[in-house]
Amino acid sequence: MTWIDPLGWSYSTWQIHSPGYNDIVQKGLHFYAPGSVELSVRPDHKGGITFTNAIPNERGSLKVTKAIILAKERFENDMKFRNDILNKANEGVRSVLAHAKTETGTLRNLANGRSRELRDIGRNVQRYNAKIGC
Repeated sequence: MTWIDPLGWSYSTWQIHSPGYNDIVQKGLHFYAPGSVELSVRPDHKGGITFTNAIPNERGSLKVTKAIILAKERFENDMKFRNDILNKANEGVRSVLAHAKTETGTLRNLANGRSRELRDIGRNVQRYNAKIGC
């Protein structure tokens, strides 16, 4: 007998979390890397993608540093991972804008800013795919 997660909250390693949950407003687009390290996907100022720790109190640990290196390698070599990021970033724009309509103050501002970040992530993944011929 196999257990099936009815709410979809059980994520496997490298699976980008669904933007339908409110934590995308707080953490941005994120996933679990090996070692149960939660990483966020961020656009960089050069039109690329970077990975950062999603949990502030673990910042700077060797486990996090190793997970970020593995995430960069995965991004460069795994089209399925890149496309999961792209698809969830596009979904996320709609999700955070809908969230912004129901919130006020700081959370509303954060949601609006996150929509820009998600658009940049999607654009940067598309650029990377085009550059390497995907």
